[in-house]
Amino acid sequence: MKEKAKKIISTVIICSMVLSIFGGRTNKIKAEEVNIESVENYTTDAPNLIDNYDEDSALCKKLEYDVENYTTKLKSDVEEDLNKIGVFDEEIEDLDDDTINTLNKSINTHVYISYDFVNNVTGQYEHMKDDEIDNLVEEEINEDNIDYEEEEDSILDKVGTVLGIKATKVNAAEPKYEAWDHPTGYNALKQTVYACQFKKGGIIYVTAKATWVKEAHYRNKDVFGVRVSRADIISKSWKCEHTVTHRTESFVGQGIFGKWIKTKDNPKTNPTAWKIVGKGDGIMYTVNLFGDRTNMNRNLRQGVQEYYDNEKIQIKFQCKPTSKKATILTTHYWHSKTNKSISPSIGFSSGGVSVGVSGSSKNYYEEINHNAYLVYNHI
Repeated sequence: MKEKAKKIISTVIICSMVLSIFGGRTNKIKAEEVNIESVENYTTDAPNLIDNYDEDSALCKKLEYDVENYTTKLKSDVEEDLNKIGVFDEEIEDLDDDTINTLNKSINTHVYISYDFVNNVTGQYEHMKDDEIDNLVEEEINEDNIDYEEEEDSILDKVGTVLGIKATKVNAAEPKYEAWDHPTGYNALKQTVYACQFKKGGIIYVTAKATWVKEAHYRNKDVFGVRVSRADIISKSWKCEHTVTHRTESFVGQGIFGKWIKTKDNPKTNPTAWKIVGKGDGIMYTVNLFGDRTNMNRNLRQGVQEYYDNEKIQIKFQCKPTSKKATILTTHYWHSKTNKSISPSIGFSSGGVSVGVSGSSKNYYEEINHNAYLVYNHI
């Protein structure tokens, strides 16, 4: 990618008991007809089908497509309302059954969505502009990572190419991975947090997920976790799952007598909690990203390409409010900026969470500044 930038997408969904009954789909979305009933409150800095509506934007066209196609385990009306405010079907389909059940049972759902990027040249974090968001959606469609079918003119002919890439085909039958296109300056990380209650005065169920939408270039030990204020984490309620889709491709033989050999597997680990402080200040995990860049480059020289797609770290835990005031959940993600094997140290204090290493390695970790900050008004 021409512009060296890291893109971060954060989505926060807050819920606390039963959504409205099963409903049917509507016809083509019209701005003046869009309304929602199962989402109590939401915040977003991106176009959606309620406010900021732009019928020519790639993002809104994708959301319209998802509204018109009921595909997930959520109740139809719940899925539709999440689509309208900016949540893709693919995001919903990726949720575990416990979170799906929670969303289906919620009577107080809040949603937070933001798109952000950090410029590697200036080091500045900025909100993505609408056309930059469109460009990202184009890429995801073109790479067949999200579903979309255009009946008439392609959306790729209607939106800008702000980041220097012009996609040429929508919803390709098969993604083309032959080129060695692993990015060094463009890594997209998406964070999602769900917090839910099932009854008044009940415990809060939390699911936090970090997803590398674009493969991370550096593949060392990262740190991901959630800091909790005004609530205690319930002992032994926490768990973490780390998954990825690993693909290899190699060309065997020569010319017309050769063929591509492709393999795919889905490795999974369950990291253990790195540190919990006091009665519930926070829970953090050190997670070794799958793969090794040095070995990947060595394999490339031997004609074997490796890819680590859609790498996810998911943390789940329960906590009990300790105050009548809102519980605050803040995610923290530190990304290693080296391929060296380094073990980070994690610290909690009144000022927040810190990650460090000793000696000359102290600058090898970068925290994503636009982490989720979720103010959860429990019932």
